[in-house]
Amino acid sequence: MTFLHHLIPAIVATLLLTLGGQARPSATDSLLIQLDSAIKNRSDYESKRHSDAESARLRLDESGNDTSRYEALKTLYGVYEGFQLDSALNVAYRLNKFAKSMGDARREMESEIILAVSRSNSGDPRHALVILDNLKRRDIDKELREMLYSAYFTAYHTLESSEMIETLKNEAGIRAQAYRDSLIGVLPEGSVGHTYLSAAGLDSRGMTRKAIEMLEKGEDNPDFYNNAAFQFGLGSMLLKTGRRNEAIDCMARASLLDITDGKKEYMSMITLAALLCEEGDIHRAFNYIRCALEDAGYSHAEIRTSEIMEVMPIIDSAYRAYEESQINNATRNALIAIGFGVAMCIGLCIVWLQLRRISTIRRQLDISNKQLTEQNLQLAHADSLKLKHIDDLLSLQAANIANIKSYRKNLHRMMTAGQYARVTDRLKSDKPASEEVKAFYDKFDSTFLSIFPDFISEVNDFMKEPVRLDSPGILSPELRIIALMKLGVTATSQIAAMLQYSSQTVYNYRSVIRSALNCPLEEFEKRIATDADIITMKNIDDIN
Repeated sequence: MTFLHHLIPAIVATLLLTLGGQARPSATDSLLIQLDSAIKNRSDYESKRHSDAESARLRLDESGNDTSRYEALKTLYGVYEGFQLDSALNVAYRLNKFAKSMGDARREMESEIILAVSRSNSGDPRHALVILDNLKRRDIDKELREMLYSAYFTAYHTLESSEMIETLKNEAGIRAQAYRDSLIGVLPEGSVGHTYLSAAGLDSRGMTRKAIEMLEKGEDNPDFYNNAAFQFGLGSMLLKTGRRNEAIDCMARASLLDITDGKKEYMSMITLAALLCEEGDIHRAFNYIRCALEDAGYSHAEIRTSEIMEVMPIIDSAYRAYEESQINNATRNALIAIGFGVAMCIGLCIVWLQLRRISTIRRQLDISNKQLTEQNLQLAHADSLKLKHIDDLLSLQAANIANIKSYRKNLHRMMTAGQYARVTDRLKSDKPASEEVKAFYDKFDSTFLSIFPDFISEVNDFMKEPVRLDSPGILSPELRIIALMKLGVTATSQIAAMLQYSSQTVYNYRSVIRSALNCPLEEFEKRIATDADIITMKNIDDIN
């Protein structure tokens, strides 16, 4: 086996050398070699990040006052940002909680913005926008305004990338551009951020070449040259104009900066892997995409994982071309390799088996992609249903508050006018309460049936005679009591309180239910509640 392990790489190298290829610029090769070395030694850069985190934690423990403790927490967040997103999010929550306890309005707003950015980086831009929209923006200084615009831009840009509905995607893109323009207005002119965002604005309006000229003017500045985001943006624009080799240089430089800084961003490395796949540098491409995937898992960056899965079809296409090239050249080189004899034949057979294994892995990736698409659709449906029920509940509560307020005003007006008899009549009347109860029943029935659409058929499985709804979407009192049983509410007092019945009325209805069942009431209550748990767990499993 040791002989074969050395033989197979030699055979592959011979085939690739026979194939030949387009010469790559030496500067690009040098960058890629540096990147290969950095990937092998990236644990050293990770250790530096861990060491920085430990130093920040020690500083936090040694802090003697609230101000130094707040700054230590902020430093700890900066260490974890772009490195371990779940840890960064936990620190952001701690920072926000501590800022609130300090009673410092500015630091509280700053911590809210940091928390919103962390939510966006974790792939939850909607939550980030909720946090930002709820900020009280009185007396906001320039630094906070810059942070706020940047947080909004990040959230809307992330939402634009992840949104599946075209109209919402376009709306998010428009808002991202608006906040980018606002951010440009507060950044110092000539800074990396101001220059990069200005160029990005030109690029989005179709003036890509002019944007490239703007960025290339700043490349001699070390602050620009050694900025991963700057290099990634420049590389993306160069790629649009066909300057492929220069784009690969920028992507390689950005990837190298990310690794040496101990970050786990790697969007540039994902793009670089796709470009190298198209050029036929399969080994490097897979090494880079594997590195990006491993580090996305390490940092719990689900958003990066989804971006990697989007690039996978490109890599898969390159692998198909690579396989075809290998097979075609294997035929031609088989004549040249006859001198190798039996050893060469064994080597080719092993290569063929490896190709079949790769094909199997590719099919498994296709199946996984389809499953992910189906799960995303189920999650979107579940979110839509949840938001609808929340909206219905809030609307009903708001209507109840308005009705109570109007009712009190009318009573007060009559009391002021001395109409005490009318007040007494109003208080004796149960019409308002009846209307509120009816509204509650309607909302309860519609919500329950939307969650459990097969409720009637489930109940009929336990009935001597099948039951039917008198009106579409409206439950009878007996069915309403059974619905509460399904939700786990079985005590007579609880049912009476929820449905505004007397305990005797609930008892009578339960007697009617008992007489209609084909099994004991206790068994029915247990079975119907168990079925609800099974349905709920099944829905959760389907989504997962």
